[in-house]
Amino acid sequence: MEIFKKFLNYLLFKKTSNSNSNLSMNLMNRSNTISIIMFVLCMIILIYKCVK
Repeated sequence: MEIFKKFLNYLLFKKTSNSNSNLSMNLMNRSNTISIIMFVLCMIILIYKCVK
């Protein structure tokens, strides 16, 4: 359950308390989050088209 909570916080752009990140690290995290969201969305669309 803890892993799911961390993953959800990552996707929702929540900042962790122990991170000393700079701008480039923040930008990298945002782009990774956008990529994960797009991947999940595309998988949902593919599953929907295959079932239909």
